[in-house]
Amino acid sequence: MLCFINVEMAPSLLGDKRVVQDIGREIERLEQEVESVIEDLTEAVNLLRMQTHDQEAEIVETHIFMLKDEEFHKRIHEQIKMKGLAAERALEHVLQEMVDVFERSENIFLSERTTDVKDIVLRLKRKLAKKDKAIFENVLKGTTSPVVALKELYPSHISEAKELGVAAFIVNVGTPLSHAAILAKSFGIPVLKVTSLVDVKEGEYVALNIIKGNLYIQPDKDDIAAKGEVNIRMPKINEEHIPVHLWVNIVDPR
Repeated sequence: MLCFINVEMAPSLLGDKRVVQDIGREIERLEQEVESVIEDLTEAVNLLRMQTHDQEAEIVETHIFMLKDEEFHKRIHEQIKMKGLAAERALEHVLQEMVDVFERSENIFLSERTTDVKDIVLRLKRKLAKKDKAIFENVLKGTTSPVVALKELYPSHISEAKELGVAAFIVNVGTPLSHAAILAKSFGIPVLKVTSLVDVKEGEYVALNIIKGNLYIQPDKDDIAAKGEVNIRMPKINEEHIPVHLWVNIVDPR
């Protein structure tokens, strides 16, 4: 079953527009949550290493290094001090500055780090809003082998998706060089990039051909078996083709 998740547009994460009166307290609030995120990430790194996922642990460690970067802290502090912005708004301003720099880069590996920056800022904003619980759990509860559709895949999504039995991701933005795609590949979760999410709807049953890179909406089970598709919980009817790009490892449907 297809589930749509928008991880960025929750009202509590859009940014606090209030003017800060106590600058010192606001900076202290920010730094407390930065430390909290670092603790969470360190715990994740230790768990990954215990499971011998060393490459994946190194990816998470890059987020810890970014959070400890003095220039990152300095930029946010300046936004709070000079403009009186709440920490959430200051984060948004710094994020946009960093994203602009990365996206102008002609180095594709550097430009792909944009997703990592967005992921770190989203983690911090959720902490600041006291909304740092699992992103997918409430939406996917009771759904077997869900296929999750979202605009962009972040590294922090992968471990939660693995625990909840997510069968695949459908995304609209990103490349196979992103850390999120690399993590998904490591854990055997296919990721399909589609040109548009307009034609896929919440609650529909879908199938993926992870060899050809095809997505089928509401397919017939007999058609799925005949074409050798991977059947991800579907009933009936109406096959549609959506142009997609296969990002990750080919999984043997047997």
